[in-house]
Amino acid sequence: MSSDNEPNFDGDYNEISNGRRLRGFVRSVLEQAVALSDKNPEWANPILEQWANDVETSRNERLQHERTRERHVHLLFSQSAAGSMKVGLSGAGLRHESIVLSFNDPFSIGPLWKLGTPEGQENRHNWLAERMVHYESFHYANWDHRIEPMIATLNEIPDDKSCRKKIK
Repeated sequence: MSSDNEPNFDGDYNEISNGRRLRGFVRSVLEQAVALSDKNPEWANPILEQWANDVETSRNERLQHERTRERHVHLLFSQSAAGSMKVGLSGAGLRHESIVLSFNDPFSIGPLWKLGTPEGQENRHNWLAERMVHYESFHYANWDHRIEPMIATLNEIPDDKSCRKKIK
């Protein structure tokens, strides 16, 4: 507070935040608002509502900022390869510029004909089940990596992102 007991919010904010006390202050105000919300809701509820709105706005802004920083989509077909890709991108300082998607499916074998349709998916499933001894258990153990969720995930990739592929 300034010397004439009028709040100087900019100066006070700078003093508290530079002294790393701002977090404690905000926590104290929120705890007091929660404690008083039953007894004095006309005072406490606007503070708690403002806090909830500001947190939601901040979260949305952060997510939007992260989405705009992500310029590339890397598609990999094993969890191990995805982990290695993330480590490599982090080491190069590029992790926040990339989305790494991993699908645990043996796409190096089997039909890919009309994979985006139920008919094509069933054809691939049947082909793999006939030729791979443990395919059924693999298929059901990897529920999140089945073709349907993979196609939905691929369809959610924004048009402004570039997909990188590396052929060896």
